[in-house]
Amino acid sequence: MEKEGSKKEQILDAAMQCFSRFGLQKSTMDDIAHVLGMKKASLYYYYKNKEAIFIDAIERDVLAAKAQMEKKLINTKTCTDKMHMYIDTMVDHFGNRKEFFELNLSTVVENNAIIQKIRSQINCSSIEFFSETIKEGIKSGEFAQGEHKSLGKLLHSFLEARRIEFLYNSLQDRNKEVDFQILKDDLLMTLDLALNGLKTRK
Repeated sequence: MEKEGSKKEQILDAAMQCFSRFGLQKSTMDDIAHVLGMKKASLYYYYKNKEAIFIDAIERDVLAAKAQMEKKLINTKTCTDKMHMYIDTMVDHFGNRKEFFELNLSTVVENNAIIQKIRSQINCSSIEFFSETIKEGIKSGEFAQGEHKSLGKLLHSFLEARRIEFLYNSLQDRNKEVDFQILKDDLLMTLDLALNGLKTRK
């Protein structure tokens, strides 16, 4: 089982290279097998199609980012700091993985049902985090009273709009090195502007 798990990890790494380079629609099982140096028939022993590989690859990276964030949140006291930590961790994690960033660029131009479904799941997870953190902040008195679910959804929408704009701008010049600090600073500034309206006045 350990050997099979290791092989799956190799497949996911190879697949991410293909997906980030060609996009999900144009990538094939042949491409992935070629990167691995194995026969396509052997690849089907582990996965029935490229979509199944894609789903596992994304889930693996998202879970890794969440685990990293949860460790950092243990010693984070205020809800404002927790949301700062969320953005900081997510940008650093995916910014350090060129394949994942390139894949994010491809999702901007690909209208694929699987990509949209995964994007929707990630959005729901983000909305839940912001909503529950705002709820905690309201309870502790850090934030003023409000409907935490609506506020969490609105905050996520602001940040997602900034993320998408960053991706579109990156698409304009693919030869230019991407500065993820710009994205992080922009998201943190947007977050602070939104939270200033939520904080209780003393």
